[in-house]
Amino acid sequence: MVSSVQNGSITLFHVGKKNTVQALPGIIDQIKDKGYSFKTVGEITYYDNFNIDVQGRQHKQ
Repeated sequence: MVSSVQNGSITLFHVGKKNTVQALPGIIDQIKDKGYSFKTVGEITYYDNFNIDVQGRQHKQ
């Protein structure tokens, strides 16, 4: 999963799934090691003149 992270990626983790709590710190560290930071969805979502494709990527109209 971490190998597919790129600018604007949104990661989703399901609460209560087996091993999520144990895996999350390592995943966060790997993403940070790649130079990325974390933002809320509201902070990274463009609202005007953009569409979102099935992969969740935003494209200017």
